[in-house]
Amino acid sequence: MIKTIIFVLMLVSVALVVPAQPASMAHFYEAYQVDSLPRLYLHDRNVTIEEWIDQHIQWQAGMQEGEKVAVSFVVDTNGYVVALELLEIPKHCDLCLREYVRVLTSLPRLKPAYQGGVPVHVKLRQVFYFKIRR
Repeated sequence: MIKTIIFVLMLVSVALVVPAQPASMAHFYEAYQVDSLPRLYLHDRNVTIEEWIDQHIQWQAGMQEGEKVAVSFVVDTNGYVVALELLEIPKHCDLCLREYVRVLTSLPRLKPAYQGGVPVHVKLRQVFYFKIRR
């Protein structure tokens, strides 16, 4: 019961952090349908979203190695992460889910996806496994 309440509160907090889906975003492309995927440039270097997340996850006491989080989200034409959807949540680690959502929603602005030379909304899916860096 307590886990359910915590999970619901966490989803509400995610809804407050992730901007609402604009009405103009009625259509989005899947990742395989675009000419170029969203990109992140830091210090004149192309960094993948996966690298960003892996570098910014902060391991905390109570997290369990091997837990899996799967999400889908849309990167809008302005390069912001919107419409976050949890596809698979960790079975035994609420801290893992909370930390993953925190890092994903703190992504800096991305260069948006392009289709036919025009910026478009694109839906991405990502799976992340928690592991201790050695």
